Amino acid sequence: MKRELRIKKKLLSSYLGRGLHSDKWDNAFGEKGKLRGLIEMVKNDDELVLQIREDYFNVYYKGGNLLKVSSENSFQFDCNYYKCDTELDTPEKRKAKRRNVLESLKEKRDFKTFIADMKELMDDYWKWLKRVHKRTLHEKDTQHALCISNTESTDYTIIDLEFQVSTRKDCIYHYEPSSLPRHPGVDVYEKSPRFDIIAVRNSDHRLCVIELKNGLDALPGKSGIGDHADSFEGSIGKNPLAELTFTKEMKKVVSDKHHFKLLSDDFYIDEKLPIEFMYAYAYKSEDENGKEAERNSFKREQEKACCMNYKVIYLNKGDFTLSDSNC
Repeated sequence: MKRELRIKKKLLSSYLGRGLHSDKWDNAFGEKGKLRGLIEMVKNDDELVLQIREDYFNVYYKGGNLLKVSSENSFQFDCNYYKCDTELDTPEKRKAKRRNVLESLKEKRDFKTFIADMKELMDDYWKWLKRVHKRTLHEKDTQHALCISNTESTDYTIIDLEFQVSTRKDCIYHYEPSSLPRHPGVDVYEKSPRFDIIAVRNSDHRLCVIELKNGLDALPGKSGIGDHADSFEGSIGKNPLAELTFTKEMKKVVSDKHHFKLLSDDFYIDEKLPIEFMYAYAYKSEDENGKEAERNSFKREQEKACCMNYKVIYLNKGDFTLSDSNC
């Protein structure tokens, strides 16, 4: 294999991390940029959230992915949303419908009409999903509500959701299982951790990884609080270099959001402070006695899983603001 080809393959396989890295984005968001209208729609619509991935970004509506944007001319969304349309009763019909919609979007750049139509379609799809398959998207709804409820005017600003830790060895903070479980009751197995929320605490600009838990059933076992602590400690928190590398990746996300004017210019991450891992727990109870019982149960589970050193922010039912006063 020629040396140039080997170098090219290595560059293509290396982990870039989240952020818009390539020069294809240089003119996409300017005054005459083809994506300017989309960014303006997101900025002015509190039902929409933009999250940056590895050289692409997603626009979310109520926790669902409304549009994936890989370049100024490359759009995608899940054609399964059309399953609620009885006339589009085959995969081929649904894909053809999506293809026509996206071709029209690229040609006309009518993001306002596209977003309105997609919102209606996604609402219908979720109703169909609940009616036919008895499925709800409660956790995604909660994540979305948290995202739009925690900004620079509150205690925390959420800068990313559903962060999938890379399994690739060229990513310094890929998950490494320990020979012994870090927490009792946690199995040692290969996994690729996914963190619910990446946020910055506004008082000290500290980067935080926050795991969201709804109800006591979500605390023990696989994907419980011990498992999440193990995932954090075996990836982002495994050594100072892993922590620093992840922080730099999140700083790139912040820089891109500055460019979009989705964050103020003086918002930043203090990379000198260690990343803090914590939990957010959404109460099921509404009365004080019930909430106290849930808090006590959470503490008992923390003791069993040896996670007492991690902070817990408690969320009242219907309240999605992460507040340090609710720890």
